[in-house]
Amino acid sequence: MGIKRDERKDKCYLNYPRDMGGEIEETFWAGLKGGRPSQIAAAVPDTPTVDEATVMAYSFWHVSDNTGSLVQTEITERPLKASMLDTNDSFILELYDTVYVWQGKRASISEKRNSMAIAKKFVQDHGKPKGTHISRIPEGVEDSLFKSYFEEFYVPVKYEAKTPMQTMENQDITKVMEKDAGAAKLTLDKLGGSFEYSLYRLTENLKDVEEVTGPLMSMFLFDENCYVVDVRGPNHRYLLLWTGWRLGGQ
Repeated sequence: MGIKRDERKDKCYLNYPRDMGGEIEETFWAGLKGGRPSQIAAAVPDTPTVDEATVMAYSFWHVSDNTGSLVQTEITERPLKASMLDTNDSFILELYDTVYVWQGKRASISEKRNSMAIAKKFVQDHGKPKGTHISRIPEGVEDSLFKSYFEEFYVPVKYEAKTPMQTMENQDITKVMEKDAGAAKLTLDKLGGSFEYSLYRLTENLKDVEEVTGPLMSMFLFDENCYVVDVRGPNHRYLLLWTGWRLGGQ
């Protein structure tokens, strides 16, 4: 407040009735309807304390109109597997503060539309915490958190080394690090001393792109997808193409 008084030349002063007491405190309470309360309730935290079991609990639902009417069925089988996600239907993965709506490529308009409505109803009826968001996921663009609840999304890769890994006794790690740092400096100098970047994922037709946003450390590149990294500086620009190994020669 002192800075604001100096800048704006006003005469604003802060009073803390509870600390100052006396006439100032009495005047404060007199200006409020009902006057001074006989007892002041303890502070209540904005976010209620929740036990770990509640936070970690999740449920999985199948939404289908194959019978002629829309039916939502909870799937209780565990562990969840990627093969459970039928391309002809929609599914809902309900987490503590996030509700995922997965929509198969061949799901009907009714299934897609109503699965979103069901997810919104879950938020209201299941006592979800404030700030719970609903995330719609079309088949093929699942994020890492969603995938982590299912087996089979990541196929184990068996690696057989033909020769044992060796470390040369005369290898100078300091020189290797200096070489890498030098290459990074040359790149930064060519860009113009600073840069910004964007990450894009190519859709399945390899023509359209969708931007991947979020903190750098949470951006995952999946081996079944193709990405473009756009690095822009004042003096130069790099467009880097990253292709997942599962795409082969595609």
